[in-house]
Amino acid sequence: MFLQLTTAIGALLGCLVGLLFHSIGTQLWATQTFLPITAGGFIYIATVSVIPELLETNGGLKQSILEMLALIVGVLIMVAVAIYE
Repeated sequence: MFLQLTTAIGALLGCLVGLLFHSIGTQLWATQTFLPITAGGFIYIATVSVIPELLETNGGLKQSILEMLALIVGVLIMVAVAIYE
Protein backbone atom coordinates (compact mmCIF):
# COMPACT_ATOMS: atom_id res chain seq x y z
CA MET A 1 0.00 0.00 0.00
CA PHE A 2 2.89 2.33 0.78
CA LEU A 3 4.41 1.73 -2.67
CA GLN A 4 1.10 2.52 -4.35
CA LEU A 5 0.91 5.75 -2.38
CA THR A 6 4.47 6.59 -3.43
CA THR A 7 3.71 6.06 -7.12
CA ALA A 8 0.47 8.02 -6.85
CA ILE A 9 2.31 10.95 -5.30
CA GLY A 10 4.93 10.70 -8.05
CA ALA A 11 2.22 10.77 -10.71
CA LEU A 12 0.61 13.83 -9.15
CA LEU A 13 3.95 15.63 -8.92
CA GLY A 14 4.68 14.76 -12.55
CA CYS A 15 1.29 16.14 -13.55
CA LEU A 16 1.93 19.34 -11.64
CA VAL A 17 5.36 19.78 -13.23
CA GLY A 18 3.85 19.23 -16.68
CA LEU A 19 1.12 21.77 -16.02
CA LEU A 20 3.70 24.24 -14.73
CA PHE A 21 5.81 23.94 -17.88
CA HIS A 22 2.69 24.24 -20.01
CA SER A 23 1.54 27.38 -18.22
CA ILE A 24 4.89 29.19 -18.56
CA GLY A 25 5.07 28.43 -22.28
CA THR A 26 8.03 26.08 -22.45
CA GLN A 27 6.17 23.25 -24.15
CA LEU A 28 8.85 22.48 -26.75
CA TRP A 29 11.61 22.28 -24.15
CA ALA A 30 9.48 20.16 -21.85
CA THR A 31 8.54 17.81 -24.69
CA GLN A 32 12.14 17.43 -25.77
CA THR A 33 13.22 16.80 -22.20
CA PHE A 34 10.52 14.59 -20.72
CA LEU A 35 9.55 12.48 -23.74
CA PRO A 36 12.95 10.73 -24.01
CA ILE A 37 13.02 10.20 -20.24
CA THR A 38 9.55 8.65 -20.31
CA ALA A 39 10.32 6.46 -23.33
CA GLY A 40 13.58 5.38 -21.71
CA GLY A 41 11.71 4.46 -18.56
CA PHE A 42 9.30 2.26 -20.49
CA ILE A 43 12.14 0.58 -22.37
CA TYR A 44 14.05 0.05 -19.12
CA ILE A 45 11.05 -1.56 -17.45
CA ALA A 46 10.51 -3.78 -20.48
CA THR A 47 14.10 -4.95 -20.66
CA VAL A 48 14.74 -5.40 -16.94
CA SER A 49 11.50 -6.91 -15.66
CA VAL A 50 9.28 -8.00 -18.52
CA ILE A 51 11.72 -9.77 -20.86
CA PRO A 52 13.30 -12.03 -18.19
CA GLU A 53 9.83 -12.98 -16.97
CA LEU A 54 8.72 -13.78 -20.52
CA LEU A 55 11.77 -15.95 -21.09
CA GLU A 56 11.16 -17.93 -17.88
CA THR A 57 7.65 -19.05 -18.81
CA ASN A 58 7.25 -22.31 -20.71
CA GLY A 59 5.19 -20.92 -23.57
CA GLY A 60 7.58 -22.14 -26.21
CA LEU A 61 9.70 -20.37 -28.77
CA LYS A 62 6.71 -19.24 -30.86
CA GLN A 63 5.08 -17.55 -27.85
CA SER A 64 8.35 -15.84 -26.89
CA ILE A 65 8.80 -14.50 -30.42
CA LEU A 66 5.23 -13.17 -30.49
CA GLU A 67 5.73 -11.44 -27.14
CA MET A 68 9.02 -9.87 -28.28
CA LEU A 69 7.34 -8.65 -31.47
CA ALA A 70 4.54 -7.11 -29.40
CA LEU A 71 7.16 -5.34 -27.28
CA ILE A 72 8.91 -3.99 -30.39
CA VAL A 73 5.59 -2.81 -31.84
CA GLY A 74 4.90 -0.97 -28.58
CA VAL A 75 8.25 0.81 -28.79
CA LEU A 76 7.60 1.71 -32.43
CA ILE A 77 4.21 3.15 -31.49
CA MET A 78 5.92 5.37 -28.91
CA VAL A 79 8.39 6.53 -31.59
CA ALA A 80 5.51 7.27 -34.00
CA VAL A 81 3.68 9.28 -31.34
CA ALA A 82 6.86 11.25 -30.65
CA ILE A 83 7.39 12.00 -34.34
CA TYR A 84 3.82 12.95 -35.24
CA GLU A 85 2.83 14.68 -32.03
